[in-house]
Amino acid sequence: MSSTKILHISDLHFGRVDAFVEKAFWKWLDQHPVDISVVSGDLTQRAKAREFAAAARFVNALPEPRLVVPGNHDIPLYNLFKRFITRLARYQKYISADLRPIIRTPQVLMAGINTAHSMTIKDGKVTHSQLEHLKNVFGENGPQIKILVTHHPLHLLQATADERVASRSEFAVEILRVSGVDILLSGHYHHGRSGISTVQREARYDAILVQSGTSLSTRYRGQNNSFNVLHVDQDLIEVERFEWHLEEKTFLSAQIDRFVRDQDQWRPDLI
Repeated sequence: MSSTKILHISDLHFGRVDAFVEKAFWKWLDQHPVDISVVSGDLTQRAKAREFAAAARFVNALPEPRLVVPGNHDIPLYNLFKRFITRLARYQKYISADLRPIIRTPQVLMAGINTAHSMTIKDGKVTHSQLEHLKNVFGENGPQIKILVTHHPLHLLQATADERVASRSEFAVEILRVSGVDILLSGHYHHGRSGISTVQREARYDAILVQSGTSLSTRYRGQNNSFNVLHVDQDLIEVERFEWHLEEKTFLSAQIDRFVRDQDQWRPDLI
């Protein structure tokens, strides 16, 4: 069986999208087919209807199957009624009504959850019911690689009131313990990177953390627009980051990180 090729983009920020970069992205994608598309949040800049409409046109053109989760920018910031009462109404109207999307293939079991909540501005939260949901989804026995998609990276997640934990690190370990994931995909920082979670290593968990940069927007933070392509096999995960190059007017491969399974634990392939 050939590897599964996953496109991982994030932090699109429609309302602040560079149209030139977006055009180049579609040209790149036409030349590089993928099996699954993932968008890990912040589809809009200020959760406005016109921004969601533009984001929806973009998302609906991505290869299927697609898994999308919202980010903190997809909740209205200044309108308090919309922020606290109808916080994700526009996301659910334009993008997806499903806030717990799942993709199952012979090689991959992927689940997404919403970590953006009204009471948080930047950091994310996970509820007890979401933890139970992940436990049920990833508790299925099967050969698939298990992938969790959130907008916020693992160490930015905290518990809501129905969870009693001492620290964010402890809560992060609890997320990993109940889900048993192999790969965690996220965004938020606008900086692409991948590696083994130090939180997990301390707790004898060894999932691979993969963050995407801002794929289309002008809100880059020390790194050009970027996205990831994952090649997923049972015992080998390859994460390739593509970065925008203005001179060549295209996305070029910037870094490839490889991870191998060694006695049921993931480690970097240093060869």
